[in-house]
Amino acid sequence: MKINNPLLLLVILISTALAAEPGGVNFVDGQTPLIVTLRRVPEQSPTVTLMLRNDDPHPQAVKVFIRLQDKRGDPVEAEIAPEPLTLLPGSVQQASFKIKVVSTNSVLSGYLLLEARRTDQSDAPAVIRTRPIQMNPPRPAYATNNAIWGAAAFSLLSTLLSVLAIMWKWGLSTFKTLKTPMGTPTWDFSQSWAANLTVIGGALTALLSFTGLPDQGQLMTKTAYLCLGVLFTAMLVLAPPLFNFLRRPISVAIPDPENPLNTTGLRFQGFVGGFLTATFVLLWGVFGQLITLGILFAELEASDFISNNAMFLLESVLTLLVVALLVYAPVSSTATIKRQKKACDERDQWQEKTSKGEEANSPEAPMMPKWHVM
Repeated sequence: MKINNPLLLLVILISTALAAEPGGVNFVDGQTPLIVTLRRVPEQSPTVTLMLRNDDPHPQAVKVFIRLQDKRGDPVEAEIAPEPLTLLPGSVQQASFKIKVVSTNSVLSGYLLLEARRTDQSDAPAVIRTRPIQMNPPRPAYATNNAIWGAAAFSLLSTLLSVLAIMWKWGLSTFKTLKTPMGTPTWDFSQSWAANLTVIGGALTALLSFTGLPDQGQLMTKTAYLCLGVLFTAMLVLAPPLFNFLRRPISVAIPDPENPLNTTGLRFQGFVGGFLTATFVLLWGVFGQLITLGILFAELEASDFISNNAMFLLESVLTLLVVALLVYAPVSSTATIKRQKKACDERDQWQEKTSKGEEANSPEAPMMPKWHVM
């Protein structure tokens, strides 16, 4: 721990020498570092509880002070609410103190200074004791919430743009379009740039957070980065089962023309509405990984692991990816829906002609085209 304040360093050296002498007032826990987490609301000052022991044969008046510095060694203004405290000879007493310090996203370190004087001699020299203290920033729930709900907002916006494109194309029949059957999906994630981006982003987040950050980051903890990476990757895996769950059974010929191995007379048919729902979950995972990476890059820059210029370049690339995804996702989804609806209309026309005994364009019903994830 770097101490740049000469006065504080002198006090620590003197108190360390005095700590070796028997008697007097001291911390029961000795030099065990005290870990405190700041509150997000400034009015809710953190409270520290200390166990103090008086081995002196005289009563002692005790005062506690605090000295803090940031990671660069600059002093941080802080104070402990004054609490009158007197320790009787040979007693051990528990005392609680409120620490007033400005909430920060940086880890603060320093010492508690205990000053004890005999109550029966006003001119008696003070005995100084110290104890290391570390003040962690408030629990970073806000950054986690920003990653989760910010990604959800981007995904919802992209999905709504797809719906607006459908309304622009088919007007009042939009609701009917959402019920349009879709062909068999091919969940080949190796051919999906969105899926690959999610997996690569999750792996990069886990790698960088565990190799370049302390356990308690300034924006999120290591555990939070890992959990977000797992969560958004899981959304990628959740999209196919969700689409399958929203399918409905329909009656088909035996054997099924689209799947000759199916001889049950039933087929579980997916629809455009289920496709958009699964796409929303998939995009939620992709946007979530990109936002988490953005927070991680800001964390690395704040911790001096990367330069400000490098962080700006990385954040710019992520911003371009988000904008590109916002444009590409609705275009890709609308194109997929357009192909499926065209094939569905052709099949309906074939069925209508054959039911009337008219000659159709082909002896068999047109097959619904397969489609793949973005």
